[in-house]
Amino acid sequence: MEILDSASSQKGQILLIVVLAAVVSLTVGLSAVSRTITNTRVSTEEANSQKALSAAEAGIEELVNNSALLAVRNESNPLAKSFSNNSTFTAASTPIAGSEILINDGSQILKDDGADIWFSSYPNFEGSPRWSGTLTVLWDNNDGCSASETRVTAAVEIVVIQGASKNDPDMTRAVYDPCSVRASSNGFQIPTSLSAASKTVDSRVFANGVNVTVANGFIARVIPLYANAVMGARVSAGPALPTQGYAIDSVGSAGSTKRSVRVFRGFPRVPIEYFPYNIFLP
Repeated sequence: MEILDSASSQKGQILLIVVLAAVVSLTVGLSAVSRTITNTRVSTEEANSQKALSAAEAGIEELVNNSALLAVRNESNPLAKSFSNNSTFTAASTPIAGSEILINDGSQILKDDGADIWFSSYPNFEGSPRWSGTLTVLWDNNDGCSASETRVTAAVEIVVIQGASKNDPDMTRAVYDPCSVRASSNGFQIPTSLSAASKTVDSRVFANGVNVTVANGFIARVIPLYANAVMGARVSAGPALPTQGYAIDSVGSAGSTKRSVRVFRGFPRVPIEYFPYNIFLP
C-alpha cells in the first residue's frame, strides 16, 4: 500500500490557493486600473470638448463682431487663433448669394416674425441696377392641414418694396395658403403648381412655391403664418440675388477633439416703421 505524504499534499493546496489569490488580485487590480484609465480618458475628452466648443464659439464671436474681418475671412483665408489652454479655432465666412438661397441659412423662420430678402445692397438700398426678375419663394409643408388646424402647415405673406426711387417706393403684398380647406375661409390665394425642379434649392425639394415678379426691387419680407417654416428662394428669371448675409463656420480644437459651430449673420432687420403695419397681419 502506498502512503501519501500529507506535507506534500498541503504544499500543493497552498500553491493553488496562492495562485488563485494572485489571479483574483490581478483581475481586481486590472479592473480598477482600467476603470481609472477610462474615467481619466472620459474626463479629458469632456474637458477637451468644452475647450473646443468654447474656442469655436470664440471664432464665431470674432467674425460676428467685426464686419471687416467677416468680408475677407473665407475658406481660403480663414481666421485662426490659439489660446493659453491649448485650444485653437479656425473660422471662415461664406456670403449667401446667388440664384438659389436658403432663407435664414435654412433655419426655421418663426411664424408671424418673417425674414428679409435683399434685392439691393445693404445698408443703403442701392444697386446698379437693383434686382428685377421673377423670384420663386418656397416653403415646406410642415404637418399638413385641416379645417380645424389640428394639423398645421404655414401660409406665407410676401411683401415686396420696389420702385424707381427709394424716396417713393411701391409696396405689393400677397398671401398664399397651400391648405385649400383653410384658404376657402381666410381668402388667401392658393399657390399654383410648380415642377420639382422649380422648387429645389441645394438639392432640397420644397413642398410649396409661388412666383413673385419684382421690378427695381429694394427688399422683400416673407412671413410664415399659422406655423414656423423653413424657406428658400430661387431665381426663375433674372440675375443672381445680391448678398443676403454670411454663414460663419468655426471649428474649435483641443487635443484630438474638434467641435464645429455654424451661425448665420444676416443684415440687421429693417425697422418695422419702413413697412406698413398691416404686412404682419393675415
